[in-house]
Amino acid sequence: MSKINILFIISLIFTSFTALSRNDLDDFRPLKSGLDSHLDRKRPLLERPLEHHLAKLIPLKVDATTEVPQGDSGARLFKIAKKNRTLWTTAMSLAIPTGVLVQGMLSWDWGKDKKKFGFGSEGWFSPSSYSGGADKTGHMMSHYIQKRFYTWLFYNLGHDLKNSQLFGLLGAGLTGLMIELGDGISRYRFSWEDLFMDTIGITLGWVLDQYPKLDELIGLRWEYWPSEQYFDDQNKDKIDFMSDYSGQKFFFSVKALGIPTLREKWYTRYLTLDVGYYTRGYKPDYTPEEINRNNNSQWWSYGIGINLGSLINDVTSKNGLTKILGSITKYWVPPGIIYSGSSNISGGKYRYK
Repeated sequence: MSKINILFIISLIFTSFTALSRNDLDDFRPLKSGLDSHLDRKRPLLERPLEHHLAKLIPLKVDATTEVPQGDSGARLFKIAKKNRTLWTTAMSLAIPTGVLVQGMLSWDWGKDKKKFGFGSEGWFSPSSYSGGADKTGHMMSHYIQKRFYTWLFYNLGHDLKNSQLFGLLGAGLTGLMIELGDGISRYRFSWEDLFMDTIGITLGWVLDQYPKLDELIGLRWEYWPSEQYFDDQNKDKIDFMSDYSGQKFFFSVKALGIPTLREKWYTRYLTLDVGYYTRGYKPDYTPEEINRNNNSQWWSYGIGINLGSLINDVTSKNGLTKILGSITKYWVPPGIIYSGSSNISGGKYRYK
């Protein structure tokens, strides 16, 4: 999964920029109906009106042709003159694919051995695959974020909602395809499995951008903290943290924030129900084979957690640092935020869960 490391870095940079804008990423406010401006997020939580009274006024789906009012809930981050919009759109459309191309040539061996284009199978979620399927959930997560990044970017460049959504789909989809074409002339080979997981992430991102109220209810989250193997002296590539599969978990989260009867109470508003998947012992792996044999393991995870991004945005002052933290933690959560149990589904006996 090292070949998609750059996409995660770009995505985290994106959330930082988003946090510094006047738009709250926790409800993707640029795509939200102008009627939601009735919800004054600057007031203390307990003084706000009960939001379910407004639910009937706020459509679940955003009209793609609607222009969001230029107020606190819809201001564009970039002040791009209309005559310069095409130039900026072209530049931004090329920036990320160009970065990925450079990364592929430098780090992913694209064209290095002058291999002919070819296809390969990585084994999906098979226990015998090189990552146990953790790279597949990584592809889904990275393209989920990337699609939302493109949509946010083009909206803030001045495009309407319909075109921003289209650019988001095309940008994320074509970047994913370019990665696989590059892999096709490297030792990785073109993987239909990766492309399929990219599509799942992009589709979910499109749905949640199109339905902001649904975005308050569900989402993907990524838990990561460097593993013991990551710090091993034999690991020479500390930048490629996304290949540290033993330090990460991927979760599908259902959020109380999207349920009117739960979002009204402070003690339920920030709860989440989380179902996850992760692997241990696959990569990086520097233990001797006679010790580590049959220790690779795959896990289902399930439990409850905290909607950390929304909590930070609600209870802290709106300074730059807290807005950055609130935005990033919509997608990334540190260990301990999700309290979960686990079920070993592969029989491996890796000692760290």
